[in-house]
Parts: sequence; C-alpha cells; structure tokens
Amino acid sequence: MAQQYPTAPPDPLPYRILLEEDAIPNDSTTFTAREMHRMLREMGIQREEGERFRCTVEQVKATINAVRAGQLLEEQRSLSFGLRPEQKAAIQKTMAYFQSYRRENGKPPHFLWNCKMRFGKTFAAYQLAKRMGWKKVLVLTFKPAVQSACEEDLRTHVDFQGWQFIKPGGSLT
Repeated sequence: MAQQYPTAPPDPLPYRILLEEDAIPNDSTTFTAREMHRMLREMGIQREEGERFRCTVEQVKATINAVRAGQLLEEQRSLSFGLRPEQKAAIQKTMAYFQSYRRENGKPPHFLWNCKMRFGKTFAAYQLAKRMGWKKVLVLTFKPAVQSACEEDLRTHVDFQGWQFIKPGGSLT
C-alpha cells in the first residue's frame, strides 16, 4: 500500500488495514495481487479504481482461500480453520465406537456428545460425517439460530465444498 499511496491515495485518508494474510497457496509457491484481482472480477466484485475493489473482508478471505486452493469460487467459502484437539479426540472416539459396534451387532449405533457450549459440535459432526463417508446427515432442531449456524458452517468452510444444505420447505443452498 505504501508503494501505491503517493500515486493513488485512498479516500478517505488515512487508510486502515482490515486483513493481513500471507500469499502462500497450498502448493507452497506464492501468488500475486494479479491472481486476487482476477478472482475478485470473476466473483463479480466491482473495481473502483487502481488496485481497489468494493468488497467485504469475508469476500476477500473467500478469494484468498480460492486462490490458495487453485480453484474458482462456487460459494463464499471464507473459513479454513482446522479441528481443535478435543474435537479430534471426540471424532476419533466416535469413529472407533461406530466401527466396532457395527462389527459386533450389525445394528446402527447411537453415540451422544455431551459437550460444553461453544465446543463446535456442528463443525465436528460435519467432519465426522466426512471421515465416515456418510452421504446424508440429518440435524433436527427447533431453534432457528441453530439451523442458521448449521447452514453457515456448511456454506462457508472450505472443507465442505460441494455439500448441500436442505432446510424446511426443501430449498437447497
């Protein structure tokens, strides 16, 4: 920004940096602003002038993730965090139980996660489904906020590219 500041000063002055990320894709090479600009244009983001685009921080994060992965954006996938140790442990324990239970009994097993608030049960459950190779996951809730959180986890995290969220009324997102 300092290189561009004297020739194309942002309005209003002074500018604020809202996001700072390394330009290192998954293959450990680097990418430039040119790739970011191309992806922003492909997303339909409006270029104002010079190097500036009118977009949100979430759109920039999604663009960075898409450029890192070397793929076009299908959706706004701005999240790329991994599992925490306690989530990994819950998934491993659940997978081991499911696999041993099926061998012994031949019936579908049941397993309850009794977790603290903000554990990340939805995200961990989606990761469990992914690792188990399940094709359908049913989440029942009477709270709209829970439904919204489940949908957001699925729509915004890079690990769930290509997954569908079906909500009441049968609409797909």
